[in-house]
Amino acid sequence: MDHHCPWINSCVGLYNYKHFVLFCVYMLAGCVYVALVAAPVYNDHFYSWDRDDDVDAASIDASTSMAAERPALDWLFQYATVHHMVYYEIVLTSAVALVLGCLTAYHVFLASRNETCIETHINRRMAKSMLAKGLTYRNPYDLGWRKNLRQALCIDAPGRSFWRHVLLPSTCPPVSDGLSYPTTLMSVDDVIEDISVV
Repeated sequence: MDHHCPWINSCVGLYNYKHFVLFCVYMLAGCVYVALVAAPVYNDHFYSWDRDDDVDAASIDASTSMAAERPALDWLFQYATVHHMVYYEIVLTSAVALVLGCLTAYHVFLASRNETCIETHINRRMAKSMLAKGLTYRNPYDLGWRKNLRQALCIDAPGRSFWRHVLLPSTCPPVSDGLSYPTTLMSVDDVIEDISVV
């Protein structure tokens, strides 16, 4: 298990980490898209009244006819409602995009180091204790950022591609069984072989 995520109300681990990271990436892309699409509407809605050339006679006639048909407060309430909805949309999507961007960047960073949230704390503690002894600690599961990302996205097996197994929905299981992972550590046999060669 990596961590329990309250946003998806589930634990994130070996079998759904890829889906969690992709969920974060796709939600970030959606928030950025909505914020970019809403930006011109926001700009027109909040700043068009300052420019006299944007207000034409047809819009003035339409607004006065609407005000004449209904009470002025009703028309003002509708304008204020739209005003608040546009403001709410741009602020909400921008804020969520900012926070979700940080979360996505953090998890892509962790995946590139082949660490989970829990392992980050363990590795940090191990690095401090090794540094106190004058040694350098290195994560034994860090295979290099490219291999790490391929392993996190479950495309490190033969026949799996980025386009088919990441961008398109797929249920390809991870290559690992959850108990053993490839490491950068040498086995005892490899060490004995290296010593015998020297």
